[in-house]
Amino acid sequence: MNDNTKKTVPRWKQSGAIASETLQKHRNELAHALLETAHLVPRFAKQIREAEDGGTAIGQREHFCLVDYLASWLCDDSNTYRALYLGERVKMAYDASHTVAERNAMTRSLLESDARVFARVLQREPAYVCETVADAFAKMIKRVPAPGAREVRVLFVGDCLHLDVMAFLTDALGSQNIATLPYFVTDKNPVGAASAIQELSCDDFDLVFYSPFTYENGLSFSSLFQMRNSFISENQRNLMVKVLLEEVSIVAKSLAEFFSIPIFIHNTVAIPRYEKGIKQSIRRYASKRARRKISYEIDKGIESIISALNDETFPHLHKIDELKFLKYYTETELGRFLYRFGLQHPAQLGKVIAEDYALIIETVAILNSKKMVICDLDNTLWEGVIGEGKVKHYIERQELLKRLKSKGVVLAIASKNNPENINWDGGILCENDFVFSQISWEQKITAFKNIELSLNLKHKDFVFIDDRADERAMAEEHYPKMAVLNAENSRTWEMLSFWEQMLDPATDIDRTQMYLDRAKRQAFQTKNEVFAEDKATLFSKLGLNLTINSLQKKDIKR
Repeated sequence: MNDNTKKTVPRWKQSGAIASETLQKHRNELAHALLETAHLVPRFAKQIREAEDGGTAIGQREHFCLVDYLASWLCDDSNTYRALYLGERVKMAYDASHTVAERNAMTRSLLESDARVFARVLQREPAYVCETVADAFAKMIKRVPAPGAREVRVLFVGDCLHLDVMAFLTDALGSQNIATLPYFVTDKNPVGAASAIQELSCDDFDLVFYSPFTYENGLSFSSLFQMRNSFISENQRNLMVKVLLEEVSIVAKSLAEFFSIPIFIHNTVAIPRYEKGIKQSIRRYASKRARRKISYEIDKGIESIISALNDETFPHLHKIDELKFLKYYTETELGRFLYRFGLQHPAQLGKVIAEDYALIIETVAILNSKKMVICDLDNTLWEGVIGEGKVKHYIERQELLKRLKSKGVVLAIASKNNPENINWDGGILCENDFVFSQISWEQKITAFKNIELSLNLKHKDFVFIDDRADERAMAEEHYPKMAVLNAENSRTWEMLSFWEQMLDPATDIDRTQMYLDRAKRQAFQTKNEVFAEDKATLFSKLGLNLTINSLQKKDIKR
């Protein structure tokens, strides 16, 4: 290869690689210097004051990983290690008594202190190294939710998986200015966990994630990974599954009884975290057949528990399917440690589970209280511009909106189009599926005001979906409390799908018909110029019927 055909390495990557090597060179010095940051947290300040070695061991235990994470991030520009660094600072900032705003402010203070410490230690290094590190901290600080962030209070029931998950959640949700306020129940004894859940029942959570098995959690599940259980009989396996599901049922019943919020319960992919060595490889290989069979039996059992509890209460329990990850990753890949030193041992499984968690939390933060979806038409509900020729309907999108409608979400249209051009031939939706329609060349934001006036809904109840950035920007500017989503972003439809799953199933109330009937009554009232003394006569003509039924258990939430 001659000089003209050699690939050049981008300057930012060169400086990142050099900065990474520089950090490793100063690893011990940085770990000790970062005690300055640790002093900002009272519990760590106390430990450092009482340490006989001046905090050297604490610095290595808590800070070697930070130097390594930052070095890895700068070297390969992987957001994985940015998330892990941020996650460590979130853990250090955690205080169960803090509000979301207080926790985020502390996290930001820790990162700003870190930036100053790194700058001081590296001050004799080349300027571009210092600039590279400073830029990295600036990017991390931007991932911390700002004041006024949407807050989601989450109860995590399970083991250290959730500590892995929190690191990636903070990084993923920070860009959306969504903040999670976590609370953890980590008792491996199901009776103890159920008792802790009952004590928290008065707290105002938005979501629950329950991971009964991940990373060998639970009193009985850990025995599955032992060599002596690799060749157990079918009867022994069935007995083990029965015991495991009984433990899950105790905790799940407590969650279903005391919380009326969405509750997500994991099945299990039943993998050990990856350990190098022949003995560990034999252990994984020998136990794989038994683990896989038990994981599928547990999956059926989890679905049965969820179904039974939803029937007893109302549909608010859902499944986190870990088994689906086997379609995309091997067991070794899922169990692989992303890093391991001392108390830090995040693995790939935590990262991929966090992607599902982030989608669920984002859905709750943005869509949980919404009542109406307002859709554009061209390149939103179909591909193409209907006034310019044939269009191709987005069948899956329309089916999803139809399911949302069946669960009480009302639909409306705001489209710049000629009304005579619109037809629904070949689609799933039709004109009667929408309670309001503005198809004209007026600004779309006028539709939102008309909906508020005619349907007695507030714009904070609206979700607006459009493919055009200018229309979305205008909607956000004039109606900041409205959820505005990009029709061309697949995450929009993933969020809507999760929202549909979390909504109650169809009831006897057809809200679309209710709003259509309301519009007819308003038109009838206007037409007949009703005065106060004529209301009794008017109502007698409307043919309204009132039905009174006894309260059922499933109606309690309403």
